[in-house]
Amino acid sequence: MKQNDTPSDHPDTTLALRESDFAPDPIDQFHRWYDEPARGPATPDEMVLATATRDGAPSARFVLLKGFDPSGFRFFTSYLSRKDTS
Repeated sequence: MKQNDTPSDHPDTTLALRESDFAPDPIDQFHRWYDEPARGPATPDEMVLATATRDGAPSARFVLLKGFDPSGFRFFTSYLSRKDTS
């Protein structure tokens, strides 16, 4: 798909995301994606965690997912990283 294409311009509509395809609970939905066969990244535990300052300046870093459940996500990163001190 080119940058200016809209989804309706793209011939493969089988990749469309529809609200009805999602689980009502976001943790349940993540579990579905996480458990899918290796169609995604080779290491599904790698993820990017992004935050923003109150002024809206973004900051992102790679972290490793340790686990998730209804209470949320648990991840870890290097104690030597710049974000460890923030």
